[in-house]
Amino acid sequence: MSPNEVREFILPYIPSLLSMAGLIALLYGANYLIRLRYERQVIQDHLQQQLLQAVLVSLGAIGLILAAPISEVMKGQLLTLSGILGSAVIGLSSTTFVGNALAGVMLSALGQFKSGDYLKVGEHFGRISDRGLFHTEIQTTERRLTTLPNLYLVTNPIEVVPASGTVVSATCSLGYDISRTKIEAALRKAGVQAGLDEAFVQIRELGDYSVTYRVAGVLGDIRELITSHSRLRAAMIDCLHEAGIEIVSPAFENQRSWSSSHSFIPCPTDVEVLPKLGAMEDLVFDKADLAVSIERLQQKLTALEDEAQELRNKMTVEENPEAIERLEAQIARKEELIEVCKRTIQAREDKRSGL
Repeated sequence: MSPNEVREFILPYIPSLLSMAGLIALLYGANYLIRLRYERQVIQDHLQQQLLQAVLVSLGAIGLILAAPISEVMKGQLLTLSGILGSAVIGLSSTTFVGNALAGVMLSALGQFKSGDYLKVGEHFGRISDRGLFHTEIQTTERRLTTLPNLYLVTNPIEVVPASGTVVSATCSLGYDISRTKIEAALRKAGVQAGLDEAFVQIRELGDYSVTYRVAGVLGDIRELITSHSRLRAAMIDCLHEAGIEIVSPAFENQRSWSSSHSFIPCPTDVEVLPKLGAMEDLVFDKADLAVSIERLQQKLTALEDEAQELRNKMTVEENPEAIERLEAQIARKEELIEVCKRTIQAREDKRSGL
């Protein structure tokens, strides 16, 4: 084939090829801008990034088909086939990874939970340490990371501990031979000592040999949720023993070979056996705490950027040289704080990635 024939063969396809090349460059640039925009965003913003990239790829695929150097009939067939495949994928989404993506969109729209919240679904319990389009990661009380598909979350009941507080409770069984009012007073005192608000006592069950009591109260700071359960039980032991109430079953009392004047109450001790306040949560929920701190820093960074932009807008209309100088100093200070926030966010992101 001569050069002229080659040129004549290629010439009709040049506009389509240039359009496809331009579209590819546009897609690449848009994807770069999206990654640049979200590279320092908090955990839940990654979902928006993934959605935007998915939409961008879909639109790009349609654009490439329309710009391809093929006949209009072929383009129509390819678009029809794409529509059929898309419908089939969505129809089978309940058993595919697309189902997790759709579930991720649904969870983001509902906004039932956020990073750092306590989440219980099925047999899984922990604090949310990461969220994505396809999965949600929680950090359990054993400091292990558990990845839950988003489809699993939308098809099972979810319990979320509200940030405003939750009820912490514990139960114990005591014999009928002990005064109910005495027990309730001791257990209510234990709830107060455990740091619970509006502590109260309930009688849950009248058994054949013992009465089941429940002490409960409102915990305002949910960051101490795990520690508060242990602290409440420890306070129950101490308060019952201080009131002279034995925490033993009637069966044990009937079988022991001790004198009736003997009491099974340990001697008081001054040794502190509980961890300091919140120490348990600091140990097991370190990644979840980092996620929360990153989110708060990101909010602070956004506020600083808005304030800096507002100062710049004021400076553009200001005519007084002294006022302009003051605005420049304030802007410089805001920019310093912005850089500190960015470095801190990046350092904590790197630390979270290493956990």
